[in-house]
Amino acid sequence: MTADNGAANACTVATSGDCSLRGAISVAANGDSITVPAGTYLLGGTEIPISVSLTLNGAGATSTIIDAGGLSRIFNIGNVPVTINNVTIQNGNSGGGAGGGIYYGGNNV
Repeated sequence: MTADNGAANACTVATSGDCSLRGAISVAANGDSITVPAGTYLLGGTEIPISVSLTLNGAGATSTIIDAGGLSRIFNIGNVPVTINNVTIQNGNSGGGAGGGIYYGGNNV
């Protein structure tokens, strides 16, 4: 399993092997694509905000898993287009609000 650890979140370049998933998303620019290798990515109890248009490409729905462990929502997406391919999103928790796995703040899904 791959932890979503704080030290890796301080990355400044979203390149393969340099960042955690959270870190890569935090430095992504509009139109970026992020490749998420096979593995189970455990969030540390806080959702991952996405505020730019991007694409997440996993290695396959059975091999790339983003898991919140029931502690938080997984993604909080602003009013931007985001494409997520070949990824399983599981065990999200909205905390009583909308969107346990993904909350989208836009008009169109």
